[in-house]
Amino acid sequence: MRKSDFLASISLFLVGKSDFLVSISLLLASKSDFLASILLLLVRKSDFLASILLFLASKSDFLASMMAAHIRREESVKHAIGYLGHYDRSFQSLHPNPREYVHENGSIGRVDERPTDVNGVFFGYMERQGKTFVAVRAQYSDIDVVLETAIPLDPPRHTDGKGFGPNPSRLGDESAGRLLSDMILANPQAADQLRQIASRLGLVLSL
Repeated sequence: MRKSDFLASISLFLVGKSDFLVSISLLLASKSDFLASILLLLVRKSDFLASILLFLASKSDFLASMMAAHIRREESVKHAIGYLGHYDRSFQSLHPNPREYVHENGSIGRVDERPTDVNGVFFGYMERQGKTFVAVRAQYSDIDVVLETAIPLDPPRHTDGKGFGPNPSRLGDESAGRLLSDMILANPQAADQLRQIASRLGLVLSL
């Protein structure tokens, strides 16, 4: 017997014996997103466990709403920002759907590509002298905007406080909305396209 089915059998036996266990399960789930994640993982492993959780949910609207909220968080829109090269060497030749940039020694590097789990805005940034960074691109679906005026990046405001490393950084809706807002203010010629991105994703602009 698989471990998940064994756990399901024990859980079903205990649930049948005690409504008190239902209350304890609700309390733990409400206190811990980690526990909710484990429960959802087990659900994917075992249809039998899924039926138990449905039984628990039928006993409590709170548990049902908690599980729904967690699933919505898992499936929520995700955004990211990826590296497009050094500003002084590559910005003037930047175009939509970039693939490469030029290293300091003249060799060619590959830009960061959209991560497979990112379904929101994929921003692009470049590095300036002194290890400063600027946003230069916003892409979503068929809209791909290369900015005329780069936006100096402020991690607390634009990237959920995350820095810039070898892999694209993920960011939430609030940071994505603020970064789009700053892009619009500095690039009025691209405002319509940037507003379309925000509108499609339901992002709040701080204009």
